[in-house]
Amino acid sequence: MTHCCRPLELDSFISGESLRHHHRHHHRHHDREEFTLVDSIPNDGETVSPSLKKIVLVFNRNVTSDSVWANNLEQIDLWQGSKKVKIHIKKGRRSNVIIIRPKCHLCPGKIYKIRIKADLMARDGETLDTCILTVFYTDCD
Repeated sequence: MTHCCRPLELDSFISGESLRHHHRHHHRHHDREEFTLVDSIPNDGETVSPSLKKIVLVFNRNVTSDSVWANNLEQIDLWQGSKKVKIHIKKGRRSNVIIIRPKCHLCPGKIYKIRIKADLMARDGETLDTCILTVFYTDCD
């Protein structure tokens, strides 16, 4: 059974501290930085053409290894308001990159939210600390 967010649930993520959870924990006994999203195209808050064909998510760990890929396919979705947008997800050329392709044209003048759920997993078994949202806007035609 697939669980989709109701609009209020999705909006409650946004009304929290910040859209992207950027804090880093540095521990003296622990050399590795926290597993997280480090870059995206479009960037958080960016305005893009509605004809956008590709969204790129860059993490600081391998997220496309066969051992975690089936899980990770279920951890990313795209929303326009309370409507889930159909997407195709594929591995990038590098093991820390995930590519998202919307299956239809994006609507002009809208707000889109990429949600990466906390259960997205790196090859080493570590999951994200929290759900990450990246927001972008489409130009009006």
